[in-house]
Amino acid sequence: HARRILEVSFGVTLGILMGDMMMLALGRGIWQAGLGMFLSIMLARFLDNGILFTIQMGLQSCLVVLLPPNIDGPFARSLDGIVGGLCAFLLMFLFPKDPRRTPRENAKTMMGSFAAVFRDAGEAMEHYDGKEAWHALASARRLQPLYNTCEKDIITSKGMAQLAWTGRSHMKELDRYSQALGKIDYAIRNTRVLNRRLASTINNVQISQEAITSIAEALKSIGDAVEVLGEGMSAPEADVRTERKMKARRDLSQLAGRLEPHMMGVRTMEAEALALMLRPLVVDLLEASGLTHQQAVDMLVPLGDSMTEHAPTTTMLPVQAD
Repeated sequence: HARRILEVSFGVTLGILMGDMMMLALGRGIWQAGLGMFLSIMLARFLDNGILFTIQMGLQSCLVVLLPPNIDGPFARSLDGIVGGLCAFLLMFLFPKDPRRTPRENAKTMMGSFAAVFRDAGEAMEHYDGKEAWHALASARRLQPLYNTCEKDIITSKGMAQLAWTGRSHMKELDRYSQALGKIDYAIRNTRVLNRRLASTINNVQISQEAITSIAEALKSIGDAVEVLGEGMSAPEADVRTERKMKARRDLSQLAGRLEPHMMGVRTMEAEALALMLRPLVVDLLEASGLTHQQAVDMLVPLGDSMTEHAPTTTMLPVQAD
């Protein structure tokens, strides 16, 4: 917002100044307006790459040459542009927009779509349907533009909070949101990898029904926890945000205590790969809920010495000498 105000203010002021200079030097007319617009656009692109700055500077220089002269003098309009820009900054400082509103709305949209990906993946696993699994993967890939929007808007919101007189009281929430967003990014990346493996497994091998059921339930549980976590990121009330984050943390912690292949009824390497890929994903989400990395890792149930029936135990592996 501050950049846009600067682009418009300086574009208008410099455009009017260029128009006044062109009118004094060459007079008024169509060709003078065209030449003034061309020179203003070239100067604007040299000074800054902002599109608003370029448009305002070119348009204002053209209008000044075409409009009747100002009775207050040739540079009176330039002064008006400076006053207008200062008033815009003053209004933004005194009556700022709540910088948390847009990040909250974006978080609600993104986390709702994120939760739907896990539910779709759980349904695909439960039905053991490769087509549904590929649809879940496509949905996971569509999360990236939503995340990019959240990432850009949090930068804008922090800038607004720094300029507004009421903004400092919002910075802590924006900082927490930004930290959680970084962990959500990791979780989204892990989700895409998980969904690719899920689709490949369903289309190429058959795993046990017990493993199918446990993995499907785990995916749906993650989806429910992600939705609750999204409410903890987007709720306007501080106590509601805290309560929802705590609930998501409890649900994810309970799930982390079950993510061990033997406990999930996994007996093949293909199903084991899916079970193990859930573990870093849950860690990322636990960190997004406010835990440190070590605290999140400690929630995971330890892995046994051997995870599949045909895999050698670690005690059977030869020791390689240096």
